[in-house]
Amino acid sequence: MVDFRDLVVLPGRYLWSYGNPYDVGEYLAANSQAQEFPAYAPAWLTVFSPIGLLPYPVAVTVWLFLMVIVAAGLCYGLVRWAQPQWPWLAPVLFGWGQVWYPLRSVQESGASLLAVAGVALAVVAAMNDRWRWCAVGVAVAMLKLQFGLPLLVLLVAYRAWRSVAAGLTLIGIASLPTVFACAAAAGGFTGWLSTVLGGITHSSSPDAPTGLLSPFSQRVDLVGLAVRLGAPVPSTIVELSVTALMLGLGYWMVRRKPDSLPVVAGTVPLLVLVHMPYDGTLLLLAGVWALRSWAAAVWAPILHVHRCTSWVGLSDLAAQTVDVIIIAVVIILTVLTSSSAGEQRFRKG
Repeated sequence: MVDFRDLVVLPGRYLWSYGNPYDVGEYLAANSQAQEFPAYAPAWLTVFSPIGLLPYPVAVTVWLFLMVIVAAGLCYGLVRWAQPQWPWLAPVLFGWGQVWYPLRSVQESGASLLAVAGVALAVVAAMNDRWRWCAVGVAVAMLKLQFGLPLLVLLVAYRAWRSVAAGLTLIGIASLPTVFACAAAAGGFTGWLSTVLGGITHSSSPDAPTGLLSPFSQRVDLVGLAVRLGAPVPSTIVELSVTALMLGLGYWMVRRKPDSLPVVAGTVPLLVLVHMPYDGTLLLLAGVWALRSWAAAVWAPILHVHRCTSWVGLSDLAAQTVDVIIIAVVIILTVLTSSSAGEQRFRKG
């Protein structure tokens, strides 16, 4: 439960002790055994820091219970929405999730699981014209910006502007208590903002596991994976260009074919910004929706047969490369089969 400790317990207790968890230097000095607190939306601490104040065994029990409920709800909700004729698939999917590394892992840390659940809720609600629930999904996904920011682009392409605006308002309101507390600890809003920017800079350095040159890097986004495979470290402009290109492609795909939203939202975000192997939980959105189409190829990373390195002798890096290639193929096929047939949906809505 190291991730739970470093995402909820220690930063939560530090915040309630009038500290600023976004200040990497001061936070690590006070919690030498911890990892740095990532640049999650302040609403994360507003909502979950009270759990960190509980006695540690109680906090762990409460957290695991909540995350198991979220994971089960994610599996049940996706199956009920996309494949209601196969209700047995939900418990099978949840059971497999206790073996499959991404879902099993995120039930401990919680951040990626909640973000994936938010993306799924937003997509399902948007496609069913439930703008309020879509807004809730946006707010939850924005807890972890690697998921939330691509979702905003895709929902704008889907013309779900009201949900985007409402979701950003929700996450903004939920963030205010933590922002005020951290700003007070940092000597003002400008001071707090500078610590946030400093944390983002630190996260890209070799000292952080998300840094491109970190010896502990397990990144599976396009840029991170390319560097792990031996490509030169790109400039910031190149990284931003790759992100803009992929998000632009996703925007075009959704505008061109609105019904591709679940496949696009379940694949494209994984290739941009910063993602670790456990973020592959997002593939469930695309996989369940596309179960009876060619895009069901995304089930190869979910079933992850090639990930059993001890059996087939395949390295983690090789297995993760295979995953990304499969995701890229699904995206390319989605592009090639896109048409303007979905434009009528926009005129109706």
